[in-house]
Amino acid sequence: MRLQSKTLSALFLTTAIGLGLSGCATTSDNTAATDAPKPSEPVTTGAKPRGPSPYTIDLGSREEFERIMVYGIARRLAEDNSVMPQARDRDKMLQGAVDGMLKTLTPHDAYITAEDMKGYMSGKPETLKGIGAGLEKEKDKGRIIVQSLVEGGPAEKTGLQIGDAITHVNGQSILDMDIAKAIDLIRGEKGTPVTLNFERDGKPQSLTIIRDEVVLKPVDAKLIGDIAYVRLASFMEGDVDTQVADAFKKLEAKAGTKPVNGYILDLRYNGGGRLDMAAEITDLFVDPQDMPIVDIRGANGVVKHAWTAEPGDMLNGKNMVVLINGGSASASEIVAGALQDFNRATLIGTPSFGKGSAQAIMPFGMFIPGREDGIKITNALYHLPTGRSIQNIGITPDILVEGIDESNIKHERDLANNVDNPNGDTEQKRTQTHTCTIKDGVTWKNLGRDYRWGRDDVDKALLCAIKHLNSTTGTASKNATITPVPQPKP
Repeated sequence: MRLQSKTLSALFLTTAIGLGLSGCATTSDNTAATDAPKPSEPVTTGAKPRGPSPYTIDLGSREEFERIMVYGIARRLAEDNSVMPQARDRDKMLQGAVDGMLKTLTPHDAYITAEDMKGYMSGKPETLKGIGAGLEKEKDKGRIIVQSLVEGGPAEKTGLQIGDAITHVNGQSILDMDIAKAIDLIRGEKGTPVTLNFERDGKPQSLTIIRDEVVLKPVDAKLIGDIAYVRLASFMEGDVDTQVADAFKKLEAKAGTKPVNGYILDLRYNGGGRLDMAAEITDLFVDPQDMPIVDIRGANGVVKHAWTAEPGDMLNGKNMVVLINGGSASASEIVAGALQDFNRATLIGTPSFGKGSAQAIMPFGMFIPGREDGIKITNALYHLPTGRSIQNIGITPDILVEGIDESNIKHERDLANNVDNPNGDTEQKRTQTHTCTIKDGVTWKNLGRDYRWGRDDVDKALLCAIKHLNSTTGTASKNATITPVPQPKP
């Protein structure tokens, strides 16, 4: 992987919000293949503090001084007069003021706590304090459905199962509650209990789970028949490219003398991660062409950094599918979009989230010794190999899977203060070439565990991916029908 850039001096992030997902893309000075600073390296930004010393800020004009005074007066008035006890928490008030100010810029700009800052900088496996369950909102009944469980996590150990439909948390109904708010109720400090009421096979049940720190496993792999399937949950870790490569190699070894018929990289509900890892993972499967894997551009549209491919495709051009949906965001969209532009993989699923921006991490410790918090600011937009931007419009899959309801998923275009598409595009110029429909009579009851979404839903996109891969080798598949879409004449 080669990084082509001018002076590189920022820690960049790409983050999707509103998905219950998080991610970052990072770069650091004088690094070609990674954008996360090593522990021994200082984190710098392109913004240099004013004044005679590194920690002196020039307040500038009287008008600027008055603006700062307005904050102080407003905070004091709230402290003296508000009936809310948090008005006396000066740190919380400061955090809220900074975060609110940044949110007027883009939905992804934000205040970062000291604890979250450590996570961004470490490049280590992502941890959460909670029960270790992946949750999804049910549209018709308003329940929260358990879609996945962290192996060895509190929820799995206590007996929660995939497909359980949560209705109450600690006695409070979460029916029709926003999923982010429901997740906040379920999460909590290590060692504290949370009681869940849920329905399993139509019968009400309850469990009390002791919360713990949960290490999120970014890569999951299995053989589904003769298909090598790898699911990537996030790009947060600094070696996730190696994990993906190793996963495919192990599946090939497990297949033994029986050849692998195709490869699936599942990026559904992957909210993003490190930008360098997105470029490195793409580079696993492509050879160099006369275009970069991805580039990022500043406010003036000038390319600041570009990642280009090195020779070598670990799959030697074998058939590959990438699964995407409305929860595939930022770094996921870089991988999916680049592989689509390189004509290396077939994208199957539903349109992606549509986040084409990057954020820079700026620690306050650069200006105020001892502070470990900071902010993130949108300071770049990324462009895919052909120069297209997916900002606000997402990526259209080559094969659109019909019958998947994602009306409960918010996209970038639905967020307040979202950034305009830098190319002025309002829709993707590249449209799907086919649609895929699951045949009548195919239900979760007559499918194996590998072909289900949750416990009692058909994984339609996966069935369509297997249908596509089988059709390239002449193997029959009875579960899905793929139909060409008439294309407009040039």
